[in-house]
Amino acid sequence: MGVKLLFNEEEMVRSYLSGKKIPKTALDDCVFFISKYYKQQGLNQIDVKKNILYWLKENNLYFKDINNNIDNAFLTKTKLVDNFDVKINQDDINRINFVADFENSKKVALFLLIYAKIHSKDNGVFKIRVATMAEWININKTNLYRRYFKPLITYGFIEGFEQKSYNKFLIQKREEKRMPFKMLHHITNNGEYSICRNEDFEELFKEIFKN
Repeated sequence: MGVKLLFNEEEMVRSYLSGKKIPKTALDDCVFFISKYYKQQGLNQIDVKKNILYWLKENNLYFKDINNNIDNAFLTKTKLVDNFDVKINQDDINRINFVADFENSKKVALFLLIYAKIHSKDNGVFKIRVATMAEWININKTNLYRRYFKPLITYGFIEGFEQKSYNKFLIQKREEKRMPFKMLHHITNNGEYSICRNEDFEELFKEIFKN
């Protein structure tokens, strides 16, 4: 089975709750999404906090700023993404092959394209938590810019920030750590290849780029 990714946010939360793929440098994100999950299950803030405290203890995790993240989750009007069906077409593949030379670079590009097709606004802008992404695709977050984001920016796949600005995102508060990008490649959800489950990402990547 391939590595589960955060396209399906409900599945991501269930993974956290079972103690798997927890990004320990982004526990604020975990608490925020877990709070949204429990909110959608009908729990109030008191019961949500009880469940989060239990989750932290069960997984030997320490996190202090619980209330703010629960409150933010209850203030937001958006729901967790659950079902999705993203199509990848030949234009997508050609563009990724043009901007990315190596396997991991292509994997990051494909990941960002799928994420953008799910989460971006009409103008192609989306925000992603760098630390969480790094944990899920098993790449050191400090290497993401220099080795992977930078060529995607240089060769016109995404629009992002310079290294100095990127480094600031790694040390700021949760909402500020959601680094904004703009997908410059034209987004259309059609094509021969399809992904509708998180765990199919690795197989999709191999099917497209390792034939």
